[in-house]
Amino acid sequence: MFKKLMSLVLILSLCIPAATAASAAEAPSVGGTSAIIMDATTGEVLWSKNADQVRAVASMTKVMAAYLVLDAVNSGQISMDTPVPISTYTYYFSRDSRYSNIPFDYDKTYTVEDMLEAFMCYSACAAGPALGELVYGSEDAFVDAMNAKAQEMGIEASFTESYDSGRLSAASMAKLAQKIVNECPQILDIAQRSSFEFGGRTYSTSNELLQGDWEGVGEVDGLKTGWSPSAGSCMVATSTKDGSRLITVTMNAPTVRGRITDSAELLRYGFEVLGDKKAEGYTYASPHTATVSLNGGQVSMQAYLADGNNYVRLRDFANIINGTGSQFSLEYDSNQHAVVIQTGSAYAPSGSEGQATGTETVFTKLTQPVLYVDGESYEINSYLIGGLNYMKVRDLAAAIGCGIEWDSTTGRVVLIPNESADTTANSSVEDGTAADDNTVNSDETVVTDDANVAAVDEEIYSVEENIAA
Repeated sequence: MFKKLMSLVLILSLCIPAATAASAAEAPSVGGTSAIIMDATTGEVLWSKNADQVRAVASMTKVMAAYLVLDAVNSGQISMDTPVPISTYTYYFSRDSRYSNIPFDYDKTYTVEDMLEAFMCYSACAAGPALGELVYGSEDAFVDAMNAKAQEMGIEASFTESYDSGRLSAASMAKLAQKIVNECPQILDIAQRSSFEFGGRTYSTSNELLQGDWEGVGEVDGLKTGWSPSAGSCMVATSTKDGSRLITVTMNAPTVRGRITDSAELLRYGFEVLGDKKAEGYTYASPHTATVSLNGGQVSMQAYLADGNNYVRLRDFANIINGTGSQFSLEYDSNQHAVVIQTGSAYAPSGSEGQATGTETVFTKLTQPVLYVDGESYEINSYLIGGLNYMKVRDLAAAIGCGIEWDSTTGRVVLIPNESADTTANSSVEDGTAADDNTVNSDETVVTDDANVAAVDEEIYSVEENIAA
């Protein structure tokens, strides 16, 4: 085993601050008491106002109910064409004029898709219990499942009905919307409909952003409006523009029209922020899983390809060098604002049950932290992705004295623990003419099996958040 790995102490300190969501645009002026703008791809909050205050959300409650119904569709329990029985309860409830409703009839057949249209586009409240009776047997069981799902998602929420009276913060509502958009994209096929047919009649959506010409808001395709005396007017919206998707939430707007103008203002500002960030270095690329081999062992890790290089998380790289037989721990030193990898104690990898975060992700502007190895400093190119630092594999290898090669037979990056290997950061590998260049240009073979992305270890994840702070 070569000396550098056996006596390794790495201190990572950021010399350049994390990229921020600064924009030349004037901050949005909204009438809602709480509001938020989220990048749907990364979950990054671009702007917020009282976003953690829990409030009544009125019919935005229906987003959670729809998520559970579509989850049942995706699992094969039901289909979009499954007929929805009309019980005595839902028959009379659908005629209750105190609620937004469409009357149901016993002698007509309504599919799951029909009910979701009525539920999400027109906000027909009785469609919630009807769908709940189909999937869970009763409205009470449906509501219990909604509360359990919120707890599973880690969002602060409480529900007493499937169609109204939910209580969430704007931040939690945005996270829920991100979840349903990413995991159940068919919701957008329904939510973007400006009108639909139900029971022989045509109904219009309550989402006025789907109607008319709203400059600067992108291509709106959802998601849900709401109003009640306790909630005021509220709305969760989502839209795409120039390859980006935003989620916005406004809560307790003073008027029904106000929830629409608030949402338009939030979308315009959010897309201006993303436009500024892209101009400063944001790019889009797909997350993959790269397989790296060291001393005969191999480890799969989440990796990204950008500007002709592979980028990985520091904690995953620590897992790789643990294959040398040495023991490492990874800690965050709040006094030094640095990450410290110490020898002599075990580094516990988190497993491989995680999943990639979608088909696209955002790279923030390239930064250059300094990596200290045995008192010697190295500049390490780094991207901030979702608030975490991702660094070049070859720069990390060079810093600890590893060579690096691309094995085209096995489709792996190979680290070579050999003092005689070329380990300089400004070698031919640096300009992309040696092994790492082959890695990047062999996307089909380097990047393997997205399902094997390493899971996030919560303790280490918190450490990485501090790195990028």
